[in-house]
Amino acid sequence: MDRKPKKRGEKASKAGISEGKVVVVATCDRVGNKDFKVVTIGLISKQDLDNILKGKLDKADVICSYSHRSYGAFAKDNTIIHKKFNTSKG
Repeated sequence: MDRKPKKRGEKASKAGISEGKVVVVATCDRVGNKDFKVVTIGLISKQDLDNILKGKLDKADVICSYSHRSYGAFAKDNTIIHKKFNTSKG
């Protein structure tokens, strides 16, 4: 990354999702197997989700995420239920 490294607990230079943070997609199946993938730096795109999740999800699956439009577009294109949560509302 093109920035000075931070120590744990330090505040980020920008609030929210920015080019100073990486996006990690976490998946879990019904058996409990978990998988974590670093996807990109900054905002995630539908293409990023296609690259990471395509072929790993069945039609019966549900995506739970915050309400960024990339997740909604990916879910719609793959006919998967998208459950949105609002972290600012708790």
